[in-house]
Amino acid sequence: MVERSTVAQTIRDEVSKHKHSVIRINATSQMIAAAHKCQNDMLIRRAIIERLKLNKQVAQL
Repeated sequence: MVERSTVAQTIRDEVSKHKHSVIRINATSQMIAAAHKCQNDMLIRRAIIERLKLNKQVAQL
């Protein structure tokens, strides 16, 4: 049986290889939605900053 940490690391490696992927964009959208739901300004800011960084990376491709 494969350890969970190995699977998680593999997934992280794959996602980092494809920084422009839909997976990352969906993840940031979910972060923003979750932050809005709990009305946490700090989380909202962090999620939006992540999204802007991602958008910038996509634009540079």
